[in-house]
Amino acid sequence: NSDGVLYLYQAKSIYLRQWGQLTACSLPNLSVYPVAVAVFYPVVGDWIAAGRVVSILCGVLTIVPVYLLFRLYFQPYTRLLGTAVYALMPFFVYRSTHVLRDPLAWLFLTTGLYLFLRAMQQRSSGWQYTLVCLLFLLATWSRIECILYLAVSLAFSLVFPPRQRMRR
Repeated sequence: NSDGVLYLYQAKSIYLRQWGQLTACSLPNLSVYPVAVAVFYPVVGDWIAAGRVVSILCGVLTIVPVYLLFRLYFQPYTRLLGTAVYALMPFFVYRSTHVLRDPLAWLFLTTGLYLFLRAMQQRSSGWQYTLVCLLFLLATWSRIECILYLAVSLAFSLVFPPRQRMRR
């Protein structure tokens, strides 16, 4: 993907503290992905490897909230099967090995979705919804399409009062 080169350019600009160069490439704004790559670069020592480590790590970590989502609604066998299908789905495996911001967005999105649904079931306090909003905002910062989840979860919270919310 040609965008990967641009994300690495931005990551290098962040790492070298060349703030004026962040948008000198053809990307008009900064996503959270180059920030994560810049954090992993000193550990890995190679820009492409750092980008791949971020993607692979986020792709693997996304399996945890996917399992937890399944755990909210399904029996043990179905949970494991659904998680295995997600973990072995060629599209997700392929995208998780490239310098792309998708796996990072998936991690924030699935974690936020799990926490949102769990908070709805448990009639949780405001701090949990604040964490959910933060995760959805990080997902949106990674991929703008994720703003839909923030809007839908807000609408869902307003439409369904606490006594009508989902229960296990």
